[in-house]
Amino acid sequence: MALPSVEKPVALVLPGYAFYVSYELAAGIAEVLDSNGISWISISGGYLSSSRERDDLRGELRQDIQRSNWIYDFLPKAEFSGAVLYGGGLGFDSQPERMQQLVDSLGSIPMVNVGSVGLKVPCVNADNYQGMLDLVREISGLLKDRKGPASSVEEIRLLFISGPEGNSESDDRLRAFMEGTSESGIPVDEGRILQGDFSSDTARRLVEEYLDANDRPPDGIICANDLSAFGASEVLHMRDIRIPKDVLITGFDDFEYAAAMQPSLTTVHFPIREMGREAARLLIDQMNASGAEERITVPDVNIPAFTVFRESTGHRLKPRQIIRAREILQFDMRAKERYPFRAMITKILLEGPRMKSIMPELMRVLPDCGITAMLVFLYNPRNSDADPSGEDDGDIGSLEQRAIRLDDGFLTDGSDSVRIDPDSFILTPGEPVCPPELFEGLQRSGSRMHLCPLQHEDEHLGYLLFSSDEVALDFPEQIAYQLSGYLYRWRLIRRSEKQRSELKSLVDELQNMQSRLTHVERLTQMNRLVAGVRHELNTPVGSSLTLPSFIGDRAREVLDGQAPASLEGEHGRLGSPPAEDRDFRMRQRGRST
Repeated sequence: MALPSVEKPVALVLPGYAFYVSYELAAGIAEVLDSNGISWISISGGYLSSSRERDDLRGELRQDIQRSNWIYDFLPKAEFSGAVLYGGGLGFDSQPERMQQLVDSLGSIPMVNVGSVGLKVPCVNADNYQGMLDLVREISGLLKDRKGPASSVEEIRLLFISGPEGNSESDDRLRAFMEGTSESGIPVDEGRILQGDFSSDTARRLVEEYLDANDRPPDGIICANDLSAFGASEVLHMRDIRIPKDVLITGFDDFEYAAAMQPSLTTVHFPIREMGREAARLLIDQMNASGAEERITVPDVNIPAFTVFRESTGHRLKPRQIIRAREILQFDMRAKERYPFRAMITKILLEGPRMKSIMPELMRVLPDCGITAMLVFLYNPRNSDADPSGEDDGDIGSLEQRAIRLDDGFLTDGSDSVRIDPDSFILTPGEPVCPPELFEGLQRSGSRMHLCPLQHEDEHLGYLLFSSDEVALDFPEQIAYQLSGYLYRWRLIRRSEKQRSELKSLVDELQNMQSRLTHVERLTQMNRLVAGVRHELNTPVGSSLTLPSFIGDRAREVLDGQAPASLEGEHGRLGSPPAEDRDFRMRQRGRST
């Protein structure tokens, strides 16, 4: 195999590492890419949003799924040498058109899809049809043997719990079920095909409804995936229906919990690690191809899927199955050993005052969790120190124009952790997700790089870039979730402080305006009074009223100040004025007033 000259990393795009299947896919890809010296990074942003309305999916959950998809819209603005898409996980509950939109958004870079079909890129799949057909043939034979030659095959009741409508894997498995039962002569009507969605909750409800509506339980239940089989088996246990004595039950995928179920689950092994290896090999071929047309013409690849018989169909466990179960258990124990450190990180993020103060604490604890590096990239920090309480300069619609800055981070070099100085690292759209000089430091032997979005509801805050061991691949998603809440709280505090300051300034301004307005109102009232007096003085009626008032006041002052002695007039000595004259003058004064 000729190796391409690769400077940019390969992107593995998947919903997350909540299930072991993602670990297996990453392990298969790593075997090929690592051995060829090609760097790669996993990017998880949740499942693609469904274009269908689901009655059984809460509105809040639908909104969370849609919000989480923004990181996929961001991918075309970064630089990758190629991409592996886990379409079987990303688009398990969405129409194929949604997956094709993601493919189209990534442009002309080499791509390979895993786990789904119908895309304009090469696809690597498990042979779902043949794997399920082989299983149905085996179960049909077991049920016939149980009934015996004296019983009619028409008496056999066999149920099938399907996956979501429009899901290619579920459709192939249902088609194989119909073919297998037709070959064996087992009757299947619409009442025995139960519409599931790959979830245990829906499977529980469907089996409960069937048992309530029928006089006896089915002879067997074949499920389109292991999680549905888990939900169905719980209902049978609660109703004291024995597995496998009363009912045979099977799944599909052979995920980590299949061997741990009681009884252990017979299922079809989904060869996800082999699919990852083949996808990586195909991607290298695509990267060596000269043009997009040549890349698209590569045929799809189907990896054989095979049945793993266990106790749920009456089979004994084989030694290699026991070894496999122990491997999964050991992996789980390694992860659980780190749970106390995860609790410490939760405490740090809940109690830490600011990013600059919590990073030293995270540097001390994260290496014990398998995290060897963490870089925090935030959108549009306003101030020079990129405090997480800074405001966001853009909205969701301006994502393409928004710069990203390294806010904080650390790298572990041997036994020491080195703090990253973020002053000189600012990324604009169209640049790599990480500065090349830092990206080289993230790559360690046996380490895995992982990018997780930082977001809270509709707030796109940035992303985290991690380097970790293979056991800790799910931990970055937990940290990203908690850190998103931490950053969002500080943004709310910052906005609250800003609004409080703005409100105080507004109150002060209103008080100042009110004081000025009161002064103006008093001046206005004074002007009105003066104008009124001037008007009275300038009108005849006003003069006739104002002047007599003035004369009356002066007359009262004169009369009140007049001495009681007699007055001498022109005609000699006069005594006190007659009473009638005084009364007359008083009446005249009153009339004048």
